[in-house]
Amino acid sequence: DLAENTFEDMNRSFTNYFHRLEYCKFLLEIKNTASAKENLSSLIDEFDQMHGNERHLKRSIYRQVKDLYAENFKD
Repeated sequence: DLAENTFEDMNRSFTNYFHRLEYCKFLLEIKNTASAKENLSSLIDEFDQMHGNERHLKRSIYRQVKDLYAENFKD
């Protein structure tokens, strides 16, 4: 519960990308796949809204988010 509350506090749009990715991994670990999918989708949407330089600077985390989504959710 403490870990989930801590991650929830960091789960803010357009910030804390690494921590939010780790939160998604945590949600998958505890079998909360619906929340993990929702959070990963939100992250992907945020990255898709970024412009050139910002997206370029965050491409590594973006790739990790997309890979985690693809590994767990075959849409």
